[in-house]
Amino acid sequence: MVIGEILTVNAMKFPRKIALIMEGEGHTYEQMNAGCNRLANALIQRGIGEGSRIAVLEKTSAQAIQAIFGIAKSGATLVMVNNLLRLRELEFILHDSEPSLLFLGEDFIDTVAPMRGKLPFIHEFISLGQGRPGVTSFRQWADGASSANPDKKVREDAIFNLLYTADTTGLPDEQYPHSAGIL
Repeated sequence: MVIGEILTVNAMKFPRKIALIMEGEGHTYEQMNAGCNRLANALIQRGIGEGSRIAVLEKTSAQAIQAIFGIAKSGATLVMVNNLLRLRELEFILHDSEPSLLFLGEDFIDTVAPMRGKLPFIHEFISLGQGRPGVTSFRQWADGASSANPDKKVREDAIFNLLYTADTTGLPDEQYPHSAGIL
């Protein structure tokens, strides 16, 4: 079983059971799975999958968790960016990982705005909340994408996450967990 399948299996077994409570709001496995599937299917429709890197810059939220699982279901590699990093470290990670898309929380749109010109490899900036000029809202970006499980088989040796850890040089260091390797 790979990372993206965990939520799918639980949504089939326990569709109405609460999977996550964030800010006092409960989200069922079925709801979480549907959101992840919309994101995965939107990525797949755009030809994004294995070999693509997708960055997420957001605090812990239901939307961030859906992005993590949706990216896993698409077969693309997640670059989860620590939202507590300084600008220098954030820019380093984005340059080093070269994601083609950046999903970001509304609180981070202004943080990323001054460095956008230095990030030509990011083709789309997508807000997990409301959009702004130059940043598409997730709702608009994923409009029309199916909430059904994607018809995509992710290999167990596919790289799930490009993970950056603290390093003694002052800049983050990268690690490559596989889709099935961390279960």
